[in-house]
Amino acid sequence: SMDALRRECRTIRKQGYAIVDQEMQIGGLSLAVPVFDSRQRIVASFNTFTFSSIVPVEKLLNDVLPNMLAAAEDISHTLI
Repeated sequence: SMDALRRECRTIRKQGYAIVDQEMQIGGLSLAVPVFDSRQRIVASFNTFTFSSIVPVEKLLNDVLPNMLAAAEDISHTLI
């Protein structure tokens, strides 16, 4: 429903990333982070995809997410 979608978007905005855990494909796991411009508008994003049998959600969030957020911040600093 639209209400559920809006709630999910608010959650994603608050936590600073989006994760898709087997919603599109059994075993599929995707993590995305936003890239902001100098006005703090989202102008891009990037993501990674793996399988939960290879990388558990916890490892993705603990080990990969910090690196992705740092890279997104580095990219953001280069944008006008």
